[in-house]
Amino acid sequence: MKKLSKEKRCYLALGILTLFGFIVIIPVSAVTHYWGPTMGWLIGCGITLLSQVLLFKSGDIIAGRAKDTGNGTGLSVLFYFSRFLLYGIAFAVCIVLHYVVDAQVVNTLFNWSWVTCAIPLLPSTLIIAIFYTDDNN
Repeated sequence: MKKLSKEKRCYLALGILTLFGFIVIIPVSAVTHYWGPTMGWLIGCGITLLSQVLLFKSGDIIAGRAKDTGNGTGLSVLFYFSRFLLYGIAFAVCIVLHYVVDAQVVNTLFNWSWVTCAIPLLPSTLIIAIFYTDDNN
């Protein structure tokens, strides 16, 4: 069996995390008819996957440009900071979904879509630390 690359192992771990979250969240949302957590999980997992892609691409650009002339470092900086912009967009979408969709359905002061959006954003660095170590160590 062919060994997966480090990036593909990270993507696979994120996919398993996403699937596990949906297995837990969708039945709860179906019973309670409160779809905010499911929407937050979907947004958070999508942003996390896109953030991982941007992080790996910026690393490839830095590694490739370090051998060449050094051009393209601005693009890697743009990729790096665009990840934080994506996080802000994810939370803004969760706010809009809460006040447009959820506030009409559930009268609550606590927004669960924020929590389920934030949970997939947290382990991305941990997943990279686990799967992106050197094979020699």
